[in-house]
Amino acid sequence: MATGDYNAAEHHLYLTTDLGETWMNIFNFDSCATLSYYLCASKNPTSQKVVFTHTQFITDSLAAGQHDNDVWYMISTDNGMTWGECINLTEYQPTDTMRACCDPYAIFDADDVLHIVWTVRKVDTAAYYQASKILHWDELNDTVTVVNSPSIYYNEPGGWWIGPSDGGNYGAWRVPADKPVLICDTTDNYLYCIWGGNDDYTDSSAAGYINDEIYGAFSTDRGLTWSDYVNLTNTRAPGAEPGACYDEDWATAHLTVVHDSIFVTYVEDKDAGSCPHGEGTLTENPVRCWVFPTSLITGACEESKEEPLPYDFEVYPNPFSRLLNVGFGKGRGLKNIEVTIFDVSGREVLKKRETSGISETVKLDTRDLACGVYFIGVEAGGGAEVRKVVKVK
Repeated sequence: MATGDYNAAEHHLYLTTDLGETWMNIFNFDSCATLSYYLCASKNPTSQKVVFTHTQFITDSLAAGQHDNDVWYMISTDNGMTWGECINLTEYQPTDTMRACCDPYAIFDADDVLHIVWTVRKVDTAAYYQASKILHWDELNDTVTVVNSPSIYYNEPGGWWIGPSDGGNYGAWRVPADKPVLICDTTDNYLYCIWGGNDDYTDSSAAGYINDEIYGAFSTDRGLTWSDYVNLTNTRAPGAEPGACYDEDWATAHLTVVHDSIFVTYVEDKDAGSCPHGEGTLTENPVRCWVFPTSLITGACEESKEEPLPYDFEVYPNPFSRLLNVGFGKGRGLKNIEVTIFDVSGREVLKKRETSGISETVKLDTRDLACGVYFIGVEAGGGAEVRKVVKVK
C-alpha cells in the first residue's frame, strides 16, 4: 500500500503479510509534492512482479513540484517482499520543454513487459495548465511515444492539447489531457489507454470551468504507435449551469479486457472543475460504472473514415426521459431513415425506420429503457453517424 503525508513532501510504501492486520513500513520517498503514486501486480499467473510508480519534483520548491516532476518506478519480483532500485525514467533537464505532472500509471502486459503512461505539461507557456499530452514507455522497446493524437479543434504540432489563454480553468492540478489509465487485452496484447481532459477549450461551464470528457486510443504494437483518439463520453455542455454539467473526472479501469469489454468507473461531476469552486450549492455527483466494448475505441477509429450524413440533424432532448427525437430541419421530407439505439455494451435495444418521406422528425418512445448512457446511430442518404445520449428519470 502506498500513502502520502498530508501537506508534506513524502510518500511511503507499506507491506502486510497477514491480510491487513499489521503493516510494515518498507520505503520512504521524499520530494513528492503530489499524491501521484501507483501500485500494480502482474496478472500473469506464473509471475510475482509488482511495480510502484510515482513522481518526484525536480526543483527545490514544493509548490513547483505540483507540475515540475520526473517519473520514477521500482519493481519487485517476489510479490512485494523485496524491491529493486528506484529508477528515474524521465530524467528531465532544465533545458527540456516538458515536465511530468502527476498521476503516472503502470501495468504489465500478457508477456510481463512493464508499461508506464504519464502526463507532461508544456514548460514555455504562461500557466502550467495551458498545454499537455499523454506519453507512453515500455521496458522492451525503451521508447517514449505520444498516446494522444492532436485535437481536431486546433492545429498544434507535437500532439499538444491546448488550454484556454483567457483564464479558463480546469480545476485544481488539472490540464487539458491528464490522468491516463492503461488496459491490456491479454488475448492479443493490444493496449488501450483512456484519459480525462478536453480537446475543445470552448466547452466550459457557466462559471468558466472546463467540462472534462473521457478519451481513448489503442495500440497493436506494445505502444510504439497509437490510433487517433476517440471521445468516448462526448458530453460537451458549453455554458452549463451548476448541477447541469457533464464533467467526467477521475476515471480508472480494470487492468485487463474482460469479454471484449473495458470496465471503467468515474465521477460525473455536475459542477465542472475537479474540486468545489463555489459555482453553486453542493451537488450530488454520481459515481458511474461503465462497461463498454473495445470496439467503441477500435471501431470508432474505423468508422471515422466513413461518410457522415449529407445533412445536419439534432437529437433532443439530451438528457431525455421518455421521448427522444431525431430532427432533420423544417421542410425536409427524408426517405429511408434508420435510427438505432445501442446500450454501452453495443447491444441493440431500439430501432425505428422512416420510409414515408413525410416526417421531419423521427420520434422514439424509450419508456422501456433503463436510465443510463446509450448511443444513437442514424443512417440515411448513404451516410451514418453515432451520438451519445443519456436517459434520466
